[in-house]
Amino acid sequence: MGLLEKITKNGIYNKDPIKREEAINTLSDDEKLIHIGLNDENLNVRIAAINKIQSKDLLEKISLFDPNSEIRKVATENITNMDIIKKIASQDYDDNVRLTAIKKITDINMLNDFALNDKNPEIRLFAVNRIINVELITNIALNDKDYSVKIAAVNRVTNQDLLEYFVLNENNKALQLTAVDRIFDQKILTNIVLQKIDDEIIYEALDKITDSELLTYIVKNKKNTEIALDAIYKIDNQCCLAEIVKTTPSELLRDAAFEKINDQEIFEYIVKRQEFGKLRCLAIEKITNQELLEDIIKNIDEESLRIAAVKRITNQDLLKKLANDDRSILVCYYAAMRLNGLNIHNFARTHKSDLFKRYIINISLNIPFLEEMSQNTNIEVSKAAKNRLSKII
Repeated sequence: MGLLEKITKNGIYNKDPIKREEAINTLSDDEKLIHIGLNDENLNVRIAAINKIQSKDLLEKISLFDPNSEIRKVATENITNMDIIKKIASQDYDDNVRLTAIKKITDINMLNDFALNDKNPEIRLFAVNRIINVELITNIALNDKDYSVKIAAVNRVTNQDLLEYFVLNENNKALQLTAVDRIFDQKILTNIVLQKIDDEIIYEALDKITDSELLTYIVKNKKNTEIALDAIYKIDNQCCLAEIVKTTPSELLRDAAFEKINDQEIFEYIVKRQEFGKLRCLAIEKITNQELLEDIIKNIDEESLRIAAVKRITNQDLLKKLANDDRSILVCYYAAMRLNGLNIHNFARTHKSDLFKRYIINISLNIPFLEEMSQNTNIEVSKAAKNRLSKII
């Protein structure tokens, strides 16, 4: 078959290198493979042959002495003699061949040397990902001149203080982000967020903070409002949110923190303290505890707060009592309006307070009611009704 192929120029003798390469796939004769691997004029054909050569001695010689770096590289991939591999890794003049050899080395001392001293950053990069010496990794992270190598080393560092140093003192964002990604110490992350550095790095650190008290500290001390807002969005601790509402001078931040509060006791705390201002009414609007609402109506003097509480009351007996007897006409009115099936004009007709009658008159558009009230025995009530009629007729 071989002679016929040689005569007919087929198989490994074909003029077409693609055909010769295809023929090698079915060739098992090591002598022929060696001949092709050493002598074929086409690189791809040579590589295909070398990949099938069984003679380890010959492969070692090829890996050491063949003038073509691609051929040496392929031969190196196929040898196992560690002495030869180490020699190639240290002495070959082509860095791709060297890297192929280094990838097969397990000698930690050699890898340490390559990581620290090799002139090629690609080789240092590969080696730094294989070494385990903490001091050496730290040395490389601090001193290597190539940032891809430095970043790879930083990605092996576990010392939290050292990682913080890289974040705050390096000027390469990729390296800084790599360092942040390896930091888990919540206080260090907080310190990073409070620095005047790139916002992307700050947000990366902020995203890793889960401690509500530290997030609250950030809200109080970070001048960047957007970052402070993002910190608030991460806080779930109700007391911390209340602390922000109480102490921050920023209305935007106070409102954002308030929106996250859902604890009824916190709402009570806000309502009963004047320093919370407008948030007191907003807190009442979130209160569902009926006993607490009743307590607000009974024990707080501010009319606006009492009205807000009345609007949340569902107890019909209490509403009826407030509508009839409360000292505030507005509380009476809003309580009456929440009574089921109540006609406000009929209610006003029989209400014991003339002030209440006059209040209803001044907002009424009901002419029969106003005409009736204009005949009231109380001069002020009658006068108010007549004045109202004059305005709407």
